[in-house]
Amino acid sequence: MSDRRKLDVEFATTQDLMEAAGVKRRTIWVWIQRGLLPTPMMISQGHPGGTFNRFPASARGVARFIAAKRDEGLSLDEIKELIEAEADAQDGQARRSAVTSRDAARPAARPSVRRR
Repeated sequence: MSDRRKLDVEFATTQDLMEAAGVKRRTIWVWIQRGLLPTPMMISQGHPGGTFNRFPASARGVARFIAAKRDEGLSLDEIKELIEAEADAQDGQARRSAVTSRDAARPAARPSVRRR
């Protein structure tokens, strides 16, 4: 990460993504436009810090993944399908985890007793 930017470790800059994937700035913007990377938030540090884009830190791993899959010969559309499938799987796992947590928090049902 650049020394001139004071950025929380939970975030990454365009430069961080470029370095992670070994690509140029234009490539990062193409990946954003194609929906492979999240749209960054523009941050201003005022003078003399200037403005820059802030991505979630997880975008570094996604940029590495995209670059690796491109090296394997996959198209951007194929890579997008892989990324979306992974996101769907994680969403499903999170939903299952939430249901399990909710069910575990419920008191156990009392057995019904028939009285005569």
